[in-house]
Amino acid sequence: MRAKSRHYAIPLLVASIAIAGCGGTGKTKKDEIEEPSIPSGVVGAPGDPAKPISFDIGGAAFRPGGTLSMPLDAYIPQADRVQLFRALDILDRECMKEQGVDWPGQPREQGINLPVEAEYGVIDLDWAKLHGYEVPPSPDAAGQANTPPPAELSSAAVAAYFGNPQKKEPGCEGKSQQKLSTSKSEAAYQYVRGLQDKAHSRSMNDSRVRAVNAEWSKCMKDAGFSYPDPMAAATDKVLLGKGGVPSTTQEKTAAAADATCKRVTQYVQIRAVVTAAYQKGLIETNAEKLREGQGEWTQVLERANEVLRGKQ
Repeated sequence: MRAKSRHYAIPLLVASIAIAGCGGTGKTKKDEIEEPSIPSGVVGAPGDPAKPISFDIGGAAFRPGGTLSMPLDAYIPQADRVQLFRALDILDRECMKEQGVDWPGQPREQGINLPVEAEYGVIDLDWAKLHGYEVPPSPDAAGQANTPPPAELSSAAVAAYFGNPQKKEPGCEGKSQQKLSTSKSEAAYQYVRGLQDKAHSRSMNDSRVRAVNAEWSKCMKDAGFSYPDPMAAATDKVLLGKGGVPSTTQEKTAAAADATCKRVTQYVQIRAVVTAAYQKGLIETNAEKLREGQGEWTQVLERANEVLRGKQ
């Protein structure tokens, strides 16, 4: 059975800003950029709460079913990462076998995407009426609900897999990465994540996003709820209680109003299109570095596919 969670809370892009090195309290002239233009008609066109969100504007595409694609996604090779992790898993197991130790641990991250709601909050009106602020499962997590938990690991297996970081002695995990020379491709991946963080940060300070936050807040107030922005509603401990399920009637009512107000104000559309505009600007100014990263991914995939072909 799927574990139920309330974690709309903090989008990964926001949480990873400090890690990616895109944060900072001081602004330089280089950081001070003009707000990019977006296609006309995006702002001021109310949406219909009875209809699902669907748009493809300015590089941002939201499709029925809850998937959102953005310009920088082209430089985050999600499917390629899955292939790479599969190859690394094979090398891990071979290394462990050579040391006479079984590795019953779970495979490396296989690239499961968080649902769009983790970034934008509750979106689907029907879901909100039934589940409140419970986060729906990721589209690519289907069929994984019955995955058995990992077996308990022996101390010998842990030592063989992780090595001795204090002495800088890699275990099988590190040796697999060294064998495929993943450091540059991973650096390229993190570089793109840093650009995503930067676009997110800039978009949240954009006047059009601030305006739609205010419109959403007014819409919620008219419905009887007082919140400055959607994340405040999704993380209200008074409303959510201890985060248990099933959701309360009050929570479902608030979530339904939230989803309705997002649709009426075109909250998701405006935020996505503005963020896409910032992403396109960053792609243009970082084109050479992004091309280099794509080249690193091409090379590491060649090495990964050699491992995968050897097991077919």
